[in-house]
Amino acid sequence: MRTLKFLFVGLVLLAIGAGSAHSVPICSISSLQALVDKAEPGSTVTLTAGICSVNLVINKSLTLRGANFEKTVLKGSQPGKPVLYIESESPIKVMVENLSLVDAPKFSAERDCAIFYPELICPSGFEVRGKAHATLRHARIAGNAWVGVYVLDASRAIVQDAEILNNGWGVYLSGEAQISVEDSRVLNNKQVGIEAWASVSVTNSKISGNVDGIKIVQGSAKIFNNEIRENSGHGLLATSTVSTEIRGNQITQNVGWGITAWLRRCGFSNDSFSGQVTAIENKVEENKQGQVCLP
Repeated sequence: MRTLKFLFVGLVLLAIGAGSAHSVPICSISSLQALVDKAEPGSTVTLTAGICSVNLVINKSLTLRGANFEKTVLKGSQPGKPVLYIESESPIKVMVENLSLVDAPKFSAERDCAIFYPELICPSGFEVRGKAHATLRHARIAGNAWVGVYVLDASRAIVQDAEILNNGWGVYLSGEAQISVEDSRVLNNKQVGIEAWASVSVTNSKISGNVDGIKIVQGSAKIFNNEIRENSGHGLLATSTVSTEIRGNQITQNVGWGITAWLRRCGFSNDSFSGQVTAIENKVEENKQGQVCLP
């Protein structure tokens, strides 16, 4: 017992030094949240292999690093809340890598979110709010009831080499948020793979098995060199006031259109699209409803 007590104290002390790195046997201490709270800005918290039921909040610059996403798993415990929630009214920088964020449950059978409007505290894997800047890489985001990666307000997010699968939505952003999705797999989500009400960039990624693959509602979008295939809706749908560049993608075997705008002549109920779509050097074929329907 003395040895375990000493280990706990040592871990907390290591968290205090700015820029320090320390290794935590996952769930071997009473509160991972307490350790994160005591860490100085700029610290690195390194988690060993294991499965931990937690809803973690980060509101300072920090690196959270697992062993790898197969071995280090953070699993949602409180219904209606994110597994990992990053929020700050200043532009903190948070790096999350080499771990999984999974299974955030609904608040109840009738209600998804712990708090809906205006705070939007929902059962997501990775939620970024305020003016925080967050990078997620070498990660798996899976089985979350609401959204895998949820980016709101004026926050910024970069997603690199991630698997985002079997969530409600794969990726969802709104407000003045920005996101870049790179070298990732957005697969088999129950709603849209990537839905953007703000600025989005998607490159070198696979988007498959969702409803619509990518849905651009507002803001600007750059969709480059992706594989968008076998979604049960459209490959790429532009619905409203958007500026979208689509270049070098393979868009195939979707049930709806390969690339479409929300227009009556494309089969929609009204003409809500009023933006601009530039499509260059894409391979668009074998989509059931048709290949391209744009103004």
